[in-house]
Amino acid sequence: SGVNFEPWLSTSFTYPFYNTHLDATLQEFSPLNNSVTYIFSISENSDWTFSIKNSGGTTVRTFTGSGNAGTVTWDGKDGNGVIVPDGIYTYQLESISLSNGSQSAPLIGDVTVGSALPKAEITYPATGQFIGDSSINVQGTANDSDFSNYRVEYGEGTAPASWGLINNSVTPVNAGTLATWDLSTFGGRYYTIRLSVNDNAGNIATDSIEIKLLKILYLSLSPQVFSPNGDGVRETTTITANITYIADWTLDIKNSS
Repeated sequence: SGVNFEPWLSTSFTYPFYNTHLDATLQEFSPLNNSVTYIFSISENSDWTFSIKNSGGTTVRTFTGSGNAGTVTWDGKDGNGVIVPDGIYTYQLESISLSNGSQSAPLIGDVTVGSALPKAEITYPATGQFIGDSSINVQGTANDSDFSNYRVEYGEGTAPASWGLINNSVTPVNAGTLATWDLSTFGGRYYTIRLSVNDNAGNIATDSIEIKLLKILYLSLSPQVFSPNGDGVRETTTITANITYIADWTLDIKNSS
């Protein structure tokens, strides 16, 4: 259920009046893009209080209500509407019976709040760089104090309509190799490389760079057999090539050795 029960504490057991059930939808979340919901039930109608405290024991948010069941959604903000600092918070459900005023033993659990973004940085290749190798090592950093995973993807063009996976990993990287990309089968001119880093609170950070693929797309020889013997027949051959960008080129003709 996501609840770490500490049911009795300093409060005596009060059966048949007690808090019967408490579920938490998340044990960790980011106030930037999520919230956590608590669903609970009580053995009889009561006035209930659901409080959230920081690691120092100070209450940062309080919810109250009446009945034998309730739902509380916390958005990670304090009573003034300000996002609380990252850390571990304690939530507590208390209730007082409407029939006789008895107090139930509280239910207590922990939730982690994390709003800081992970670090996502591609350091190589540089954006706009010409790449002429058949494969490249994408270098950079993918890390967070609460790291979950990262993905390195590619898309054709400067605003890709779709993305292909180069690598995904659950191991953080600091100033190292994020992925090795085999370019031997690619023939486009522009490609975008995107790094996405996720943490366990649901935060995501991205970085992207654009590269220019310098590649010989087509090389042909016609005719393939020729005879430069002065008889006027097939004295020469024509070599044709297409390159992705205007470039200085060199054609070497070598013998069999």
